[in-house]
Amino acid sequence: NTAVQHYPAGCSTVYFFFDGARIGSALVDSSGHAGAKGLSVPGNAKPGSHTVTSSCTAAGTDVVATAPFRVTAGLHRSAFDTALNDPAHIDLSPKSFALSAAIAALVLALVAFPSQIFNATLQEHYEEVRGWFHLKRPLAEVVKDVNQRVLFPLFLQVDGLLFALITPDFGFNRSTLALVLGLSIAVAIVTVGFAVPTFVYFLDKYKDRGQILVMPGSVIVGVACVAVSRLLHFEPGYLYGLLAIFVFHHETDEKTDGRLAAASACVVIVLAVLTWVLRIPLTGLDQKNPSFLALVAEAALGGAFVIGVESVLVGLLPMRFLDGSRIKAWNTWAWLGLFLLGIFVAVQILIQPGTGYVGHTSEAGRFTVLSLYLAFCAFTGCFWAYFRYRKPKMLEEELDTECDYGVS
Repeated sequence: NTAVQHYPAGCSTVYFFFDGARIGSALVDSSGHAGAKGLSVPGNAKPGSHTVTSSCTAAGTDVVATAPFRVTAGLHRSAFDTALNDPAHIDLSPKSFALSAAIAALVLALVAFPSQIFNATLQEHYEEVRGWFHLKRPLAEVVKDVNQRVLFPLFLQVDGLLFALITPDFGFNRSTLALVLGLSIAVAIVTVGFAVPTFVYFLDKYKDRGQILVMPGSVIVGVACVAVSRLLHFEPGYLYGLLAIFVFHHETDEKTDGRLAAASACVVIVLAVLTWVLRIPLTGLDQKNPSFLALVAEAALGGAFVIGVESVLVGLLPMRFLDGSRIKAWNTWAWLGLFLLGIFVAVQILIQPGTGYVGHTSEAGRFTVLSLYLAFCAFTGCFWAYFRYRKPKMLEEELDTECDYGVS
């Protein structure tokens, strides 16, 4: 608990900092008193002496009060856990909602049109692009004959270990072990969440239970996500967690396929928000000395929220092989609504100033994320321009053949 009295006149909101990193805020009452509960010490704080300060400015430039704080060695919450705000710390003001809605609309504009260009270019030159990576067939087909009941738990542990590398305090200790186990459970929760609507549909209509199929390519995507997150200091990080899918013996038409994909996105968004809310009373967040199991539970619930929201956003991109293209083919307005909802949840909760999500404690954090979408637009333009303005392969071969025969 943090509380200080007699803040100066005109100070309506007090911001609290831990070694300069903003960890929360509180309103000042008529008596000049402000207090906050449930503030989290950043998980990457090393054992030793630290300083907690309070200020009337969001940037923390004018320090009003200072207090020492000592972190002891032992079992602690990870930086991944502490980077997530709890529901009580989310700004629910009309201004915050309006800003989040505006950013969501801007992100949609930055993604929708470039995605269409990228998708059309990829479809036209798909075989050639696959050749760049020497992929003769999808990785999922390579491992489909392996016992999936053995492979799935193994890949869950691999994903959990990989995702745990996203936190700057990763180490060989019990706190990291709790994070690895929790994130493994989180990947399983999100994977099942995506599969529920399709599984229920095929079971009810065809009595087809299907079978799980691990997607090894998702591990490669996970490596890229962790690398980008560490490079740009994203906390809790950017994680894509669709590790496996259910495959069935029956097929669906395009309309049904789009509806099921939309239902899966809805289920995961709702599941993500529920795990974010349940994380508070069911974990060691308010415990002075949280147990190992409490840390596992917190990582699992917090991880399910982060992975769920971000996986939905990736999946809703209207691009080849993603659910977004199926939903958009079925109903453009349904795709538009889901995508806006997913972006709004991500902006309002994950990219909220003070969460640490992009390594910032100010409004600039939200716009740092926008720069990634601008980078995507630039990449899409280069990808399209490469195929549009290069010399066609067939023409090159014809010219080479003519030169070989001395034709000019």
